[in-house]
Amino acid sequence: MRGGSPVERDLRYATIGSRQLKEGSVVMRTFVFTVLLAFWCTLSSSIAGLNETLPTYHWAYEYLSQLRVRGYFDDLFVLNQPFTRGEVAEQLLILKSHIESGKRTPKQSDLPLIDRLMQEFSREMQELSSQQNRESIKFGTVLIPGFKKDLQDRTQFRGDYRAQACVSVGNHMTVTTAINFDQDLVHDPTYWGKKKWGYAVYAEQGYAQIRLGRFHIRFGRDFIKWGSGRSGNLLISDYSRPMDFLSASGQFNSFRVSYFIANLDRMRLPDSLAVRYKSDYANRYFAAHRVDLKLLKGKVNFGLSEAVLFGGPQRNLEFAYANPFISYFGVVENDRVGYTDGGKGNLFASTDFALFPIRNTELFGEILIDDLQVEKTGPGDLEPPEWGYLIGFHIADPFHWDGTNMWGEYIRITNRTYNAASAWEKSLNYNRPIGYFMGNDFDRWELNINRWLTKDLQIGLGFERIRRGEGRIEKEFDTPWMNYTVEEGYSEPFPTGIVEKTNAGKIEILYQPSADWRAFLLARYSDIKNANNSLGVNDSGWFLKAGVWLEWEGVRRVE
Repeated sequence: MRGGSPVERDLRYATIGSRQLKEGSVVMRTFVFTVLLAFWCTLSSSIAGLNETLPTYHWAYEYLSQLRVRGYFDDLFVLNQPFTRGEVAEQLLILKSHIESGKRTPKQSDLPLIDRLMQEFSREMQELSSQQNRESIKFGTVLIPGFKKDLQDRTQFRGDYRAQACVSVGNHMTVTTAINFDQDLVHDPTYWGKKKWGYAVYAEQGYAQIRLGRFHIRFGRDFIKWGSGRSGNLLISDYSRPMDFLSASGQFNSFRVSYFIANLDRMRLPDSLAVRYKSDYANRYFAAHRVDLKLLKGKVNFGLSEAVLFGGPQRNLEFAYANPFISYFGVVENDRVGYTDGGKGNLFASTDFALFPIRNTELFGEILIDDLQVEKTGPGDLEPPEWGYLIGFHIADPFHWDGTNMWGEYIRITNRTYNAASAWEKSLNYNRPIGYFMGNDFDRWELNINRWLTKDLQIGLGFERIRRGEGRIEKEFDTPWMNYTVEEGYSEPFPTGIVEKTNAGKIEILYQPSADWRAFLLARYSDIKNANNSLGVNDSGWFLKAGVWLEWEGVRRVE
């Protein structure tokens, strides 16, 4: 149950290097834009949709995570996100009834977190309590203006602005659309989409979700996030842009099954391949299914996933991969379709867990397997393992410091993981990793501690150490082991090549007096050796980010 707060999301940019900035001030444009969005959505107030998903960047996930380790919300499937707003509201109603009946007495330090969540989901809680079918139209914005300073001492006014509309038809169907105006993304070299007025503008969400008893069906564009990692997830994270997909899930007490098939961005072929395949583009698809188990009253959470990324020039969506009940491994191994420059599909398997063995303690981890060679019959079997793992802990109120959270994490992903011989089978969507945001060929240690000094003010400290080799998902898939015999064997160091080494410390300050707004400050100092994998090139400096989160909603009920 990991939050994607503005501060944590900006740390991803700081970790993998600063982006190229453009000159020119956009302060006045941003101010006008912010005022117009705020005015648009302060129309009225009523009831929101229960089936609307809670975007993974929302601050509520941070609060849910801090309360979950303290023994709350054990009915949530914490490894499978996003939640719907109705799911969270239902858990809050249960907690409210337990508090009122005396079954549960929260600590004084827990009450501000609970109260703020109840503010955020008050409309959904009212809807569930009334048990009435209502139709409504909701307009909303999330505005995150702020200032940013990178390692090159370039300071810019930056912001992230979202506008959303949501139509709820009774308690069973929701249609949502959202547009993102991102001033950071416009300077990201991986972004190639629409740019307008100094913003990267794209449709971030657009889906219809239907709930039929135990089952949910979702069609369109939305976030998907599977796993237990705090800083990211190995198989499917929320770092790349949301995918266009058809998904279905069913929940049966402590058992949940999930499935989706997605259309990724098309890859433009180089001229040599375009002539060979008589096509300018390669179509790309991603299918995955998953089982979640929740045992011992939520103390054991376990997930098992299988996924395949496939495509090619003139290759269309295939019904075998659209089948949620079939083994993708069996399909790939028995598929006759192949390309000279690639394979039949890039398979992935993963497992993840979150354990709560005692109160105030969480142990979590993920394992991803891309390719493992078992036999040793020829040079091709000497290929090094392509896999990764993540392991971590979260302790609440250590040393009897109420309102304190301490968590640590270690991630290791080998070279060529997520990569593939076929360019269209690389685990990328819109030039960003579908899995962990740093890609492959690295390991990363991270330790953090934060504490609520008052009910509204939190301060945090953190340290991380990163080793990053020269491997990248975008690089050509090389096969040096083919020059060796089985008797000679083949091995390579980890990380590979010239290793970039980073030591970094950070301080975070968060002030949130209500559910509608929060202010934050991040200061991170990095000391980098062999920067950008260049021997002897060192870099150091401060990354600063300060801003506010402003959220408004206006809902009109359809009588």
